Order: sequence, then C-alpha cells, then structure tokens
Amino acid sequence: MIATTADKQGSDMDPARTYGDFTESVPLEIEGLTIVFSPTSVSLKERWKNNSLSADFMADYFATFYALHGSDEEGRLEYVKGAVSFVANELIENAMKFTDVEGIPISIRLTMHEGELVFFATNGASLEGSQMYESAVRRLLNADPWAEYERRAQANDGTSGLGLLSMLTDYSARLGWRFMPHDDKRLLLTTTVRIPL
Repeated sequence: MIATTADKQGSDMDPARTYGDFTESVPLEIEGLTIVFSPTSVSLKERWKNNSLSADFMADYFATFYALHGSDEEGRLEYVKGAVSFVANELIENAMKFTDVEGIPISIRLTMHEGELVFFATNGASLEGSQMYESAVRRLLNADPWAEYERRAQANDGTSGLGLLSMLTDYSARLGWRFMPHDDKRLLLTTTVRIPL
C-alpha cells in the first residue's frame, strides 16, 4: 500500500477532494517550465503524437538547468533527464485521455523544490469522466504498487495505470490528486508528482 496523507473529502467550505500526497503549490518565484495545451486549437487525437516531443523538450530544458545548478555525481543527469521525460509524457497522456470538456486548457509545470522534481498537471473533465478517474485513483492508493504493476504487466490487456505504477516503483514518486469543482458540469483535475533527486 502507498503511504499517503489522510484523504480530505472536502467540506462546505472546501468542496475539493484530495488524495494521496498532494502538493498544494510551489512558490512562483521558483524557476520552472510550464507548457499549456489548448484542447480547441488542435484535436487531441492529432496532438497525441507530439506528447513525447513535449516531454523530451521538458527533459532537455530541465537537464540544462540541473547541470547549471547541481552536480552530475554518478551520472545523475541522465537519470534526471529520463525521469522528467517519462513522467512528463505520462502526465500529458493522462491529462489528454481524461479531458472530455472544452474550454479548459491542459497544463503541465515542472520545477525543482527542496531537493525534489515537482510536477503539476491540470486538465478539465466532465463529472462522469472525473468519477471514473477518481475511482481509479482510489484503487491505486489501496494497492501494493509492486504487486499491482506485476499483475497488470502480466495481464497485458491494455489496462491503463502502468505509467503511474512505474513512477512509484521506478522513481520512488509521491503522487497526489485534487478534484476541484469548476462549475456545475466540470471539474479541474490536478495531479502532482514529486521525485527525490
């Protein structure tokens, strides 16, 4: 089972629901990189093939930043670059997969804060779509990540979730989610991923 903070199920004052190890924010003065995708400018199906290009761009950008501000002990630069590329690609793909509303952009932000890579990915979703994703999050949080990864990999049935499980097993990631009402028909979904450096 994943070690998590207590789930906050919201209240009359805060209708948001958070799960896992959700990170509220990182100060905006901390240098980072944000990419925003408009779901109405190009269809998500057409944009899908560019997800890896966007993720690799983030990895190259951050590798340069990391090299300037850190040391490359034992080839850590390649590890950081690989982690950024993998996690960014998975977050972009998940955001696009679960975006089923118009008018809410998809964004991904990456920064380094207190010795961790910190990712924020946000997208809009309908009430129905967000319920499916929230259910998947609950299942993930109640599973043993290693056993669940092995089960899904052996099943080889196209079941989603291997990317998130890989973040947990390969990168010791701390994952969190927030489901925030946007209006009476849509929610904002924010996923945070923190990876120790």
